[in-house]
Amino acid sequence: MKKIYTSILTFSVITLFSISAGMAQVATLYNFTQTSGSFTGLVGATVLGSSSNDDITFTQLPIGFTFNYNGTAYTQFSVNTNGYIILGNGSITGSSTAVLSDINNNTGGSNNNAIAALNEDLIGQAGSVLWYQTQGSGTNHILVVEWKNYNMYGTDGLGSPVLGTADALNFQIQLFQTSNKIQVVYGTMVADTMPFFMPQVGIRGGANTDFNNRKITSGNTWAASLPGTINTDFCTLSSVNHPLSGQTYVWTRTSVGVDNIKPEPVSFFDVYPNPSDGTIKISVPSALIDNCTINIYDMNGKSVYTTKDTNIVGNYSKLISTQDIAKGIYYIKLDTGFGADVKKLVVQ
Repeated sequence: MKKIYTSILTFSVITLFSISAGMAQVATLYNFTQTSGSFTGLVGATVLGSSSNDDITFTQLPIGFTFNYNGTAYTQFSVNTNGYIILGNGSITGSSTAVLSDINNNTGGSNNNAIAALNEDLIGQAGSVLWYQTQGSGTNHILVVEWKNYNMYGTDGLGSPVLGTADALNFQIQLFQTSNKIQVVYGTMVADTMPFFMPQVGIRGGANTDFNNRKITSGNTWAASLPGTINTDFCTLSSVNHPLSGQTYVWTRTSVGVDNIKPEPVSFFDVYPNPSDGTIKISVPSALIDNCTINIYDMNGKSVYTTKDTNIVGNYSKLISTQDIAKGIYYIKLDTGFGADVKKLVVQ
């Protein structure tokens, strides 16, 4: 219960999908919405541990279907008593109270591919249950993981541990088959009058630098959470500021992104220097085209630069300034009437 606060790449259709998936970013490829709904507690689910759970990770549990997260397919997950799950089949050890920002768990293991509903120092109490259940049929299954009647673990102000006297925290993480939607639903959330707690809420990709989290301060409520700007942002939880029953947070993978930049299986241009030092040169070493359109796309699939040349004769080259393009990873697509080629570009 510790509180420890490139190279030039050529893509075919197949290789573009594999590389873009490997470089997927939850920070940019997932949309967030918040709604008011209803909370339905589990019945007859698979119980994990006991009512006194504390800083425990339950590993290699079956999702019950294939769930695609951040470009990777998963069939197993882990649950931690501190209000989060991790996707994958690893034998994870340790327990984190800051899973979205930690480099590693407090006592080892990995925090990557984490989904945090109420990540704080939680502990079970009389009547607490941590359990999960796969519901539905066909291609419409839902994995539901529920923390029932959980408590915050705190101190008396002098460093001695003490349990909250009236905490009753109820919430779920839900994973949806087919749509691959992530949903966090809060039930009855009774927080005692101890000083406010600072749980992390959001999703994390392949590193603590890739996050899509929420922020709640004294100036806003759980019904109007703000997007986090740093991975240590938190959501104030207190007796006066907590989610109402049915408050729902949803993360959905956007359909617009680099996955939709699909070239034909041809390769005919070079780009250098790469990474860019302020200017890049695109060249086609022989007269393979008579016209072309060049687009530079960011990781959301948005074009940040476009140009078109016609009546090309002989060798083709184009000098492009990247001084007005923000630092980051992009894709250059050169499109002609005969095919297309896509390459990764790093702007420094």
